[in-house]
Amino acid sequence: MKKMLQPQILRAFTKMFFFFSGLFFLTSFSYGQTVSGKVTDANDQPLPGVTVQVKNTSRATITSDAGSF
Repeated sequence: MKKMLQPQILRAFTKMFFFFSGLFFLTSFSYGQTVSGKVTDANDQPLPGVTVQVKNTSRATITSDAGSF
């Protein structure tokens, strides 16, 4: 005879499943975003070789000769 899970345990597993599914769903959107732009000086001239970093992360890049990233 098969043992049935107790209703409390089943509810706990269901809550954990939905919690982690939602967490995965939310974090998957943050990794798919692209950030781009152009760095210029006060005279609107492009600044090549400037390091641009996403705030509060270690993700960074360097601008091109046209100031784009």
